Amino acid sequence: MDDDELKRMWAAGGADGTGPRPAVDAATLAARARAGAGAARRRYLWARGPELAFGALMLAAVVPVLLRHPGEVRYLVGAGPLVLLAAGLTAACAWLLVVGRSLDDTQPVARSQQVVLRLRRVELASFRWALLGGVLCWLPALLVAVEAVTGVPALARVDAGYLAANLGLGVVVLVGGTWGARRLVGTGATRSRLVDALTSRSLRRLDVHLAELADLAGGASDER
Repeated sequence: MDDDELKRMWAAGGADGTGPRPAVDAATLAARARAGAGAARRRYLWARGPELAFGALMLAAVVPVLLRHPGEVRYLVGAGPLVLLAAGLTAACAWLLVVGRSLDDTQPVARSQQVVLRLRRVELASFRWALLGGVLCWLPALLVAVEAVTGVPALARVDAGYLAANLGLGVVVLVGGTWGARRLVGTGATRSRLVDALTSRSLRRLDVHLAELADLAGGASDER
């Protein structure tokens, strides 16, 4: 008997749809939901490791370049925001990893659901900052990467007007996008849909399995 059949029997109240919910089916469903939740949690944590390593690598590449040009306006204005963005996203990734590791089978399901909701909201905020900040920092990031690899001060050689125009456009997009996100999707159903659409698949699966466990626990309480 597969999961879908067990779920239909549980929802119907027994094999014939009239009797009490079968305890063996409830136990089997709960065990499978716990196993699925554990697998989703492990996949989520595995994915955070490479992201954290990438953020640390980016900081290790950008910070030395910035320090080699103390007081130079181009590097302060161009590479400075890049360092802040990379540091913020790396810190968010570290937070996601630490909080994700706190999820386990010993805590109440409702508590786990609250933690998953916080994780998904932080993921959404990180995605927003990566997207909007990327528009601001893409050109400095490219030029700083060239210098980090080759030693050629590419940011110092780019046309000042072109650099200023790109940074100005990035600031407009960053400010406008932040305002629009707060006004249009800050709360309500729109935000919930975005959380579902833009957060990691592992967290979505974990949320589904936790909802199944909560439903099974509620059904068992009703029977008692």
